[in-house]
Amino acid sequence: MTKQISDALHSGDFAHITSDGQIVQTDNSHFSGKAIGSIDTAAEFTPDEVLQPFTDAFAELVTERERLLAELEAASDPESLKKAFAQKAMSSAAIGDFDELMSFLNEHQTMDDSAEESENVEVLEVVIEVEEAEIAAEDEDDDEEEVELVAESTEVVAEPVADEIHHDDQPVVEEDHEEVEAVIEVAEGPARFVPAEAVFSDGDPHYPFEQFVLKAEAIAVSNDWQYGNLEFENIRFKWDELPAISDDAQKDLVARLQKAQAHFNERRSAHFEKMTQVRAANLDRKKELLERLETIVRDGRWNAVNELKSLERRWEKIRQIPADEVERVQKRFDALRTTFEEKRVDFLVKRKEREEENLNIKMLILDKMGMINSGINEETLGWDNLDSLFEALSQQWRKVGPVTVEREDEIWNRYRTALDAYQQNKLTFNKAYRSELEKNFKKKTSLCDQAEALVSEADLVIAARTINRLHREWKECGPVSKDHSELLWERFKKASDTFNERKNSNLDVIRDAENANYDAKEKLCEQAEALATSNDFSKATREMQELSNQWKDIGPVPRRKTKPLWNRFKKAMDDFFEKRRDSMKNSRNVEKENYKAKKDIIDKINKLIELEDPQQAVNEIKPLQDEYQKVGFVPMKYKNKLWTKYKEACDTVYQRAREERASRSIQNSNNAPRRNQNDAGFGDRRKVNDVQRLKKECDELQQMILHYSDTKTFIKPSKQGNKLRDDIQAKIDAAQAKLYSKMEELDAMKRAADSAS
Repeated sequence: MTKQISDALHSGDFAHITSDGQIVQTDNSHFSGKAIGSIDTAAEFTPDEVLQPFTDAFAELVTERERLLAELEAASDPESLKKAFAQKAMSSAAIGDFDELMSFLNEHQTMDDSAEESENVEVLEVVIEVEEAEIAAEDEDDDEEEVELVAESTEVVAEPVADEIHHDDQPVVEEDHEEVEAVIEVAEGPARFVPAEAVFSDGDPHYPFEQFVLKAEAIAVSNDWQYGNLEFENIRFKWDELPAISDDAQKDLVARLQKAQAHFNERRSAHFEKMTQVRAANLDRKKELLERLETIVRDGRWNAVNELKSLERRWEKIRQIPADEVERVQKRFDALRTTFEEKRVDFLVKRKEREEENLNIKMLILDKMGMINSGINEETLGWDNLDSLFEALSQQWRKVGPVTVEREDEIWNRYRTALDAYQQNKLTFNKAYRSELEKNFKKKTSLCDQAEALVSEADLVIAARTINRLHREWKECGPVSKDHSELLWERFKKASDTFNERKNSNLDVIRDAENANYDAKEKLCEQAEALATSNDFSKATREMQELSNQWKDIGPVPRRKTKPLWNRFKKAMDDFFEKRRDSMKNSRNVEKENYKAKKDIIDKINKLIELEDPQQAVNEIKPLQDEYQKVGFVPMKYKNKLWTKYKEACDTVYQRAREERASRSIQNSNNAPRRNQNDAGFGDRRKVNDVQRLKKECDELQQMILHYSDTKTFIKPSKQGNKLRDDIQAKIDAAQAKLYSKMEELDAMKRAADSAS
């Protein structure tokens, strides 16, 4: 690690900030020690904030690279496009993995192949060779006619083995057979089996048995599964034809024979299971490739030729899949590939047409720009309109898509020439523009003067803040003429570098000031932590805001303490505001519970409507109304809706009672003998009218009481609120007393009518 990096204020994956404030790109295969900017080390900053513009610039390079890759396939000179991109990338002030960016660009055609080889090297090639070796072994078995005859005519006495494997059609490959077997032996992982040495000599009755055992042990470690299975059947058949011997040696030979066949069967089953798993895995991989190809076709990405070729190469390398899936997946892949090729032809034709159309549009824009430039002279006025017109033409140019590759450079050069010509015309003939450039020149000259003055500034902390401000103003200042632009920047940068050198040599002064700032901010933390426990949220909120303003006014603290100190202050603020939110949340929860309680009361009132006796409903509704009035506030958004439902339910109950009483009165009047209007009994009609009037007045009073009661629940207790609540309660009491008086008068009239009847 270089000293520059070891002394860095910040070191990241792709850039580091040196102790003197330089932002340097990390060394890579394309450049080393490349400085792309600088900061004031005395200023308070975070690396993410400082480096964000540079990482954004690299993200734009990545986006441009992806767009370039999409155009390379159809480009007549892709190398020139890649070279232009490389030059732009190398000269950009960006932070990122340039090795990955450029290697991907240079190797975009072979990248998929390399990834495919890496992915399949441990599984796919070995599996294919094993399968081909098995097929070769099966073909060699055709020469073993005697063995096959014995197998067909003999009853199977061996232990059960796995079902026969059905191989896909593949070319026979016999080379490297032993190497493939070794790989499979290691991959399958059964316990190692070691054939024993011969013990008995020719003439010994155990000799022929031992020969069969030795042959079985040799087969047990082979990979010729079909041949081995037949040979074990043949050995067991011939074993039974030998004269029986009953001794310990014979028992040992039988045990060895059984062990050999068990080992062979275990390896054979493991192999077939492994092949089944490999075929299933290969099928999944082919399905994944199908999904990618379907996505390309579905999204209409007819320019993704390289990706299609990569998919085709990977598809061909995946050979072994379940036999019942071969035709289906291949048919689907071929259909998608055919669709892509057909659609791509249409796409290329349409793209060519669009490029020709874009060329015509850009030629027209260039002609208009040329007309504007040719018409500018000493008498030209309305430069604002010309600027707007030229800017509009430039925007149209940028919106128009690409043109044919063979005309691309020509059109671009004409466009740049037109822009330069217009800028030169403005500089020559536009006094206001020259004045603006001169103003910007004076502004940047002043910034240079201020930066140079900071070199001798006594207060380094103020100077450090000022240099940061000067850099921000420099970025915000408009352009100057090309003749002065580079010279001014070099002067400003030199002054900034000189100040940074002085600052670095006086870091102890800055550190003392930073420590004082740290003490001040630490006190603010203590005050914020004390406020976090307050329950007077209104007052504490104002005080917390004031502390935040003070925090901003205090200068930077030592960098290593910046984050912990800020986290402490922020935690105190977060705790306070979280506590305030919880308080408001509890209030909202109470309002929700009140809403549910009132809704339940309304449901009970609605059930009273179903009672047969309306008067009973009236008697039972009164306690519910009292209960409704006692419930507190509900969420404001439900207030009107809830009140409407409550009023409608109460109105329905009382209306049914009124209708029932009116119906009974009408019935009584119908049953009474008719009287002449001149009779004294004509006064009964007036009594009926009085009864109806009293009922109407009672209903109006009840509605008034309900309205006042509901309004009262929405007034929060406070000094002013309590006075309003008392006024409303007085109105409720007055209306209630008046209602009772009316009801007593009504009952008296009813009793008089009943006694008269």
